[in-house]
Amino acid sequence: MNFTDMINIGDKKYSKNKYSEALEYYLKALNYLDINSNYQVNIRKKIANSYYKQKKFQDTIRHLEILEAITQNDQLIRIITLKSICFYLIGNFDAALKSVKLLDNFSSTLAQRKKFVTQGVIHLRLGQYIDSKFLKNTIENFTKAIDLTNETQVQHKILRNLGICYNELGNFYKSLDYFEQALKLTNNKSSISNTYHEMANTLCKLNEFKKALELLTYCKEISLNNDDIYNLGMYK
Repeated sequence: MNFTDMINIGDKKYSKNKYSEALEYYLKALNYLDINSNYQVNIRKKIANSYYKQKKFQDTIRHLEILEAITQNDQLIRIITLKSICFYLIGNFDAALKSVKLLDNFSSTLAQRKKFVTQGVIHLRLGQYIDSKFLKNTIENFTKAIDLTNETQVQHKILRNLGICYNELGNFYKSLDYFEQALKLTNNKSSISNTYHEMANTLCKLNEFKKALELLTYCKEISLNNDDIYNLGMYK
């Protein structure tokens, strides 16, 4: 089996969500390459994505750090962002913020948007579980990020996260307003389901249990088929 065959088989496995099997072929293909090969970036990205899909975030980070040294421009921006997300997902918030800070070295709108979105998500989690003072940073970051994109799906998820933030702050009606704004921007069932779930959480705090139950009943089945388990659509 030659190098091309290994990559093709790996890609087919990946497309069928057989990530561990795909990874086996990608790793075999990597062993065929010289360290300076032009194919290094492509293979490493496939390997990192395969680890990520299996929630093996430490392994993902290891390959992303190698990619940082051999990529440039927009690809490097995306790699830095994903590494920050991985640190966030394993609860290493300091490393996540340190990683995303590297995007200050880029002047592009893409880099700035990714920085604000990622920082917003990290500060939201810190505000929820560590100290509510971080929620102010969440609002600042998401407000800046939404002005840097015309992609409605990304805007939808930013608005949803602003709704979550205001829910944490106890401003429930403002929270619902952001959820309503978010819903106007998407027809994606998965995104709608996630937003309804957050709306139900806010409605419960307003003792609107019947409305909350209606939303949760709607989104139960859709949520089981949600492929965007880490809310990554907002990072694209």
